[in-house]
Parts: sequence; C-alpha cells; structure tokens
Amino acid sequence: MLIAESKAILNWGSKGFKSVIFIDGPIVDPPFPFSDDEDYINFRCEAFRVSLKNSLVIGCVKRVRDRFFIHYITNNFGIKEAETFPTDQHLMLLLFTKLRRDFPAGSIYTQWIDLSEEMRGIPFSKYYENDIYIISFFYERDIRSKILRIDIPFSFPPGENLDLVNSTVEKVVNTLDYWTYPGQDPLPVLLAHEKCNIRRGAAEILYEEILTKSRSIDPFDQLVASRMR
Repeated sequence: MLIAESKAILNWGSKGFKSVIFIDGPIVDPPFPFSDDEDYINFRCEAFRVSLKNSLVIGCVKRVRDRFFIHYITNNFGIKEAETFPTDQHLMLLLFTKLRRDFPAGSIYTQWIDLSEEMRGIPFSKYYENDIYIISFFYERDIRSKILRIDIPFSFPPGENLDLVNSTVEKVVNTLDYWTYPGQDPLPVLLAHEKCNIRRGAAEILYEEILTKSRSIDPFDQLVASRMR
C-alpha cells in the first residue's frame, strides 16, 4: 500500500504541475524500521524530492501514537510533567481544550518542531540522508474537529531558511482551513479514506466471490462453495 502511495506521489510530481498533495498519514511511513527497508525509503524520498519542486506536500496524521512533542517539551523547556502523557495526542487534547477557552472560534495550531533534530534513529535518519527533512505541528480546524498532526517535508534543513519554513506553515494552515469543513478531516483526506473503506460485509462477499471463481469454474462447485460462507 505504501509503495503504491509513494508511486502515486512520484507519478503526480513528475507531471510538474503546481499543486497541493495531501497524504492520509505521516511523511515517514511506517515510522519504524523493517527488513529490507532501504530500497523503499530511497524510492519514497525520490517521490518527495520530485514533488517538492512544484508542489506543497501535506501529511495529515489522524491517529498519533508518537511522543515527538513530549520529548521536545521535556528536553527544551524542562517540563517533566509532559512525560506523564502516554502520547502526543493525549497531551494536545489537554492543551487545545485549554486554548479553546480563549480561542473558541477559528483554527489553532502549535509551533512547528524539526523532526530532523528530534529524531535521530532509523528510519528518520535515512530520510535525512536522502535530503528529505520533516517538520511537524498540531492543528485543529474548529472546536468540533479532530486534532491532527501535520507533517511537511522539505528538501533542505529547516534551520537554514526559517522565513521560508514559517511562510510555508502559514500557507499550509490556510490550505487546511480552506479544504476542511467544520467537524471534519480535510476533504481530500476524508475522500481518500472513504474511497478505500469497504464495509466488512461487502468485503467478505467480494473475497468469497474472488475465491470461489478462482477455485473452480464449475457452476455446481461454485454453488456449494457459496453456501459454505
């Protein structure tokens, strides 16, 4: 699935159109090492390098189980209480709920952090070796919407051009605001999820249809197999 996603990013980026590419998930995906991952990571990074020449790439992470921001807050501000939260998602739920007391309307988002500075291990280090650098921040469209982690890849270290990174973040937030209905995920991400989401009952029928037709072309055998569902 991720190879197909990377291929789609590369194919679109190769067209050279100025565009916005939404990804339903993180830029570094999967965020853990696995066997024979080098070729895949090299291919995925090539897809990003090609796309970044003309496109803005936005990774929208809906289910956050990482602790990037917890480590950042603890290490840079000495707030040890952050370590008590199991994930960044739990921490942000608390912080955003408190922020909504003062900002009940409109979108809000955190300061971005440079994952190339925070994450040194595999597979993140392999992305940096391929000249793909990622920043990340949390975003909420409105009080009814989910809190999302937004990943943005760059082809240069973010610290080398802070003005460009900050202006890109503003552009991404404006894009997210434009493409997100109240209480929903960004529309391209929502449509991608719904397009790929086949209900279990329908999936079971399709599965059995494929299996029965692949096992035998005899009508009687297919009838017997279908009654065994």
